[in-house]
Amino acid sequence: MDDQARGTGPGQEGGHGPEPVPVVVRPRPVLEVLAEEAISRGVSYVVCRRVLDAGFDPELLEPFMIDLVPRCSRMGLFGLATLCLELIHHTGRYHAAAQAALVAGEFTKEQILSVVLYGQRLTDERSVLWWHDVVVPLARHDSGYQTVLVAHGDLLLAHRYEAVREYLLHPDRGPGGCNVDSMTEVLQRTDRPGPFVERWAEWIRSGRFDGHGRHGDEDAAILAACLSDVLTSRPEVVTPLLDEAVRRWRWQLGNPDEAERRRGVNNLLQVVGKKPVFAGRVQAEVMHAIGPSHFPEWESLDRAFTALRYLEAVGDDRAHAAFRAAFHAALREVRETDG
Repeated sequence: MDDQARGTGPGQEGGHGPEPVPVVVRPRPVLEVLAEEAISRGVSYVVCRRVLDAGFDPELLEPFMIDLVPRCSRMGLFGLATLCLELIHHTGRYHAAAQAALVAGEFTKEQILSVVLYGQRLTDERSVLWWHDVVVPLARHDSGYQTVLVAHGDLLLAHRYEAVREYLLHPDRGPGGCNVDSMTEVLQRTDRPGPFVERWAEWIRSGRFDGHGRHGDEDAAILAACLSDVLTSRPEVVTPLLDEAVRRWRWQLGNPDEAERRRGVNNLLQVVGKKPVFAGRVQAEVMHAIGPSHFPEWESLDRAFTALRYLEAVGDDRAHAAFRAAFHAALREVRETDG
């Protein structure tokens, strides 16, 4: 008997009928899925990855994305904006689509930071300058801005000096929120430091580095660290600021008002703890100029400065140990007095 008679020929299995035809599920077109997600819950990482990998012609994809913007949900606009920024990073194109999504969006602080931080990833000059022209006015975030200055400060100061100056100085937000760190980046790079030096000097004179009494304040430790950073590379720029700091600390330590004098003591404790390169000047022009009669912790704080200068000169393990011991002894005495 042949196979056909047995019912086991092609397409048959022991006489039980034909084999089931497998169902082929074709993936939906990625742009269809992109539109659906952008209109509803937001654009997923998987879809973003598919769009990036597809290698679409920008002349076709960018108009599609711009037309999609008015229909997007709030989360969809954020997803579309970050997808465009990612495409800019990879291709140097899609600036118009990114701008359309950014202008239409209402983003949270976390989303704004994410958008701003894309600036540090951009590599071509046109896109970096576009970022400063378009993204910064729409999505202000001071700490994110400082991060991008680290990456592209030279380019921005060469081609957008006035815009950088306007962003950092107006309105006056104080040194907090990484603003003084941005100033540090600028002073290390620009040949026009004047407006930034003057604002920093105003902050010192008005006590904006005496702690966190007002929104936007910073402490003396941050001031010491930033002054040290600039002093090592551009002493001619930062010396006037160090002059201001020395005058303020000396005024505080010699002040008849006990609260102001205590702020001065705590400021110097923070300064020595940061191990600034100008410790010798502070010891000579502040500590020794005032003398031990003005506050009870003078001797222990002076020993900490002396140990720091020894550490700078020698730098071995014994010097490190001596400084740590002197600093912690001064810290304990200051805390006991404050307590």
